[in-house]
Amino acid sequence: MPPKPRGGTPISEAIPTKWGVAATVTCGMLVIGPPFYAMYVALPKIMVSFSADVEQVQWAISAFAIAEAVMMPTVGWLASVIGYRRLYMPALSAYMLFALLSALAWSIESLIAFRIVQGLAEGPLQPVSVALFYRSFPPQQRGLAVGLYILAWSLCAILAYSSGGYLIEYLSWRLVFLVTLPLGIPSLALAMGFLPTGGDGQRRSLDGWGLAAMVGFLVPLLLALNRGPRYGWDATFTVVCMVIAAPALLAFVTVEILRREPFVDLRLFKHFPFAMASIVRFLHSTGLHTYAFLVALFVQHTLGYTPLQAGLMMLPGAVVMGGAGLLVGRLADAIEPRAILAVGLTSLALVGYAFSWVSPLTTMAWLVLLLVWMRMSTECIFSPLNVAALRSLPEAHVGMGSGLLHVIMGIGAAVGTAGTASLLGRWAAYHSLMAAHEANPLSLDGWAIVSEVEDALRGAGTVEAQLGAEVDAALQAYVRAEASVAAFQDVFMLIALLYVVTIIPALLITPPRQPKGHK
Repeated sequence: MPPKPRGGTPISEAIPTKWGVAATVTCGMLVIGPPFYAMYVALPKIMVSFSADVEQVQWAISAFAIAEAVMMPTVGWLASVIGYRRLYMPALSAYMLFALLSALAWSIESLIAFRIVQGLAEGPLQPVSVALFYRSFPPQQRGLAVGLYILAWSLCAILAYSSGGYLIEYLSWRLVFLVTLPLGIPSLALAMGFLPTGGDGQRRSLDGWGLAAMVGFLVPLLLALNRGPRYGWDATFTVVCMVIAAPALLAFVTVEILRREPFVDLRLFKHFPFAMASIVRFLHSTGLHTYAFLVALFVQHTLGYTPLQAGLMMLPGAVVMGGAGLLVGRLADAIEPRAILAVGLTSLALVGYAFSWVSPLTTMAWLVLLLVWMRMSTECIFSPLNVAALRSLPEAHVGMGSGLLHVIMGIGAAVGTAGTASLLGRWAAYHSLMAAHEANPLSLDGWAIVSEVEDALRGAGTVEAQLGAEVDAALQAYVRAEASVAAFQDVFMLIALLYVVTIIPALLITPPRQPKGHK
């Protein structure tokens, strides 16, 4: 059996343990991943179970996401203080405990409270998983390492989409939190055997001011982005959150730049490739979550699919995700990651253009094909981007860099979801005015539409006395449908343009300079 790395020894010096680390992290991802996907499907059942409204139940996801985002930047400091194993095992154990308590929740308030602590526990797990995958494999196999991480998430999505909907629909939403817990025991056992006790670099003292400033800007910022579309961007709650976040952000940046041992080392952004990769990560996360939000709304509200049908429609894309991620990970080891990024971003722009033509007549087969195309294109981003970003950092900063990339991804996701909700509402209102003008009986086109509606209603047996009211109702439905579809098409086109712009910083992620004399 290969010797285990001692505390502080870089994992890359203990290459024989790489498959043990991969098995450990994959098993852990299978514990936390499926509930992440299945929670969205479970919300309607949770509302019924606790007699809660949408405003209350959405906090079961939002509060979890905010707590998770707050913990992600702490990975670099925590890993330097207690090491990867002593960070990973308590975090996974706490996640499992509060998953069990979430399943036993007796009210919506108790569920939200348990989900907050569960989010705090999961926060370090994803950045630590990426860092462990990345550092346990040699430099020439790090694309493969990130591809294995994507494969683990693909397995999570497959489990959630194939079985989660059935469990929620026919058994209980509480099983979402319980079904993967048995995998936690072997995951903890593997962690004890394979994960290194050491962390990233030298142990650092706690930067309390930096931690307080980070929480002070990150929590109100995410609250504002989450609730802005519902309350309004000029609502008191949203404005207060932004007013708190702005000076806290300034204080955070100032403190972290001046500190010798900062809680979050913002000097990592001095590495130009990492800074460009962070911009790409933010824009891609914004676009990807916009795609997911738009597709989920379109198929359920415009096409009338049930949540179970929508989940099954996404299953082929989840299956493709794992194989594509593994293949692209291998390619990222063989060729320049920027080339793969350019192909993936161009392809995602074309996906957005194709989605901008969807309508109520769009078939499920075409939507499935578009989703598979989107997933394949997305997998051209994650592995190359992580490899390109983390290879530019010193080995001791990989954990902190991974944490920063994940919190940037979380902020991008919040911006994408909030921005999509706002844009859909504004553009739907604009297109409603345009469609109402088009259907105006005083205009030539409107007169033709009204005549067609009247003829159709007469053919359906509507009596003349009710014809006027029926025509008005039909025209209102027509205006709403036309406006909704046009708004979806516009936002899809906007995201296509966003991905075109993202190609620019992607091409600026230059490879690190080789030392002189290197061949």
